[in-house]
Amino acid sequence: MARGSRRWTTYVYYPATGTPGRSPVTSTPVAQGVFPVCEFMHGFSSSPQKSLAIIRSLAEAGFIVPAHHFANLSGQDVYNGNQSKDVSEVITRTLALNTAGEPPAGHINTAVGVGVSGHSMGGMTTHGLLTSWPGARITATIPMSCVDMGDPSLAVRARVLFTHGDRDGTCPISSARQAFRELAAAMAFLTFRGDGHSN
Repeated sequence: MARGSRRWTTYVYYPATGTPGRSPVTSTPVAQGVFPVCEFMHGFSSSPQKSLAIIRSLAEAGFIVPAHHFANLSGQDVYNGNQSKDVSEVITRTLALNTAGEPPAGHINTAVGVGVSGHSMGGMTTHGLLTSWPGARITATIPMSCVDMGDPSLAVRARVLFTHGDRDGTCPISSARQAFRELAAAMAFLTFRGDGHSN
């Protein structure tokens, strides 16, 4: 995928037919039904393949999960909004797959809004879509191990679940708690006691 000169690879995971519990299989038939979209973005020096524990859980729960690999992910692009804008482009193109003629065409619920999730820089990018670079299509988010990315936008009405380790030395939990306090939408904060900055 691309947005202007910015390029990245996006993997789309989805509920599929076949034996439960197997590793993802390329171009396997989509399970019967229509499924909402929940995007996932990895953190610094990670990838979708390193985040399969989260991605598989989302797909098994009945979501279509676009997960992109930003090989040159940088803090600058997170803080200047490029990553949040890239995720918005991913959402647009994923929803367009519903009429693309190949999996998961015909199986995407385009009417219920979308979910966005991410860890570390991916969590910051997720929070950026609630604040400085709002995504009006977003109805649910899970910012994991993030920091506060600004004041909440009135353009987004999303349910929010923050998750964070209370011993995170990379992204202080105090910053995520500040972001939590600022949001007026329906939300919750899940603290992993004794956990650091793990995915």
